[in-house]
Amino acid sequence: MKKLKNLSSDEKGKVIDFFKKKPNLEGKINWNDKELKFSDFENVMMVTKTEKKKKVKKSGLSGLKQGIDYIQLEMPETEYNPVIPLNYDASVLMASRRVGGSAGSWCIAYQKDDSYWKSYVGKRKLTPIYFIGDGDKYAVMVNDSGKVDSIWDKNDNDIGAKGAKALGFGSKADLQKAIKKNVGKISKARKIIEKDLLVHWFEKGLKNGSIKVKDAEYEISGDYLTWKSGTWEKGTWVDGHWVDGIWEDGTWEKGIWKYGIWEDGTWEDGIWKDGNWAKGTWEDGNWQDGSWINGTWENGFWYDGTWINGFWERGHWGHGVWENGVWEDGIWENGIWENGIWMTGYWKGGTWEKGKWITGKGKPDNA
Repeated sequence: MKKLKNLSSDEKGKVIDFFKKKPNLEGKINWNDKELKFSDFENVMMVTKTEKKKKVKKSGLSGLKQGIDYIQLEMPETEYNPVIPLNYDASVLMASRRVGGSAGSWCIAYQKDDSYWKSYVGKRKLTPIYFIGDGDKYAVMVNDSGKVDSIWDKNDNDIGAKGAKALGFGSKADLQKAIKKNVGKISKARKIIEKDLLVHWFEKGLKNGSIKVKDAEYEISGDYLTWKSGTWEKGTWVDGHWVDGIWEDGTWEKGIWKYGIWEDGTWEDGIWKDGNWAKGTWEDGNWQDGSWINGTWENGFWYDGTWINGFWERGHWGHGVWENGVWEDGIWENGIWENGIWMTGYWKGGTWEKGKWITGKGKPDNA
């Protein structure tokens, strides 16, 4: 603790007192990380779900913690209190009668499971703003462009543009202006929400077996989850760093792959550093952006990025920089070929700087 320069003396005291009471939770902290911040400890020091319920029942919104359970927005144009719930549990409690004296029957606060929260707030990336009044409340959903997507009354009715007037704004445009003034806080909230969704999804998946792994080693730090080793059998990897292991099936959205063996699945974006790719697709067969550093590519479409080394067997290259490797078949449309061996295929345009052209149709520029 003494070596952690990002914590004040007061914060260090709070952390020490907490782990004296709950030493069983020390394993949730990466003590080798000398850049730990107080927020890293707060994620572990959060009160349990039962404790939260008791505090909210007693104190309403003040029973939750700003920055951990919700973010407060500033909108003097309305008499309602605008707040963003930062996780599913907070959403449920803030929609309950214990906060504001009335219940919000919104699906993202459905008490039996968090499927709607994950669908709307997670996959669709809609950020909820709860407007809480005395005996009434509304939910405004904001899309990832910062625009108002929909407005819902407490009975879960989509009330459209007239909802802005119900909140005290002259029009939907006036509500949009007020939201724009809070764009920094909304962006901050979005990052916290996405991190919570990642951690919750991953740890829950490991616990109930929906994500099957063997010898799993992982670490959650900052905005990323780092997978260190083990076997991944199925599931969805959302974001983070993959260091080593065997990937058998699932969907990878973005991140950094360093080593290991990939057998099947879908890759959408990121950096491939080393390893062997057996089969799979990048967003319906397309690698969209990033850097391939080493490995074997068998099939698919490459749109942009830098290929450094490896073997390409067949497919379609859109544009980018090829530095080294063996191209076996496909169509090259544009870009710069710097080094490597061309086996067969069709070259449509671009610049060939050096390498060995063996067979194929068409002539690259400067060939």
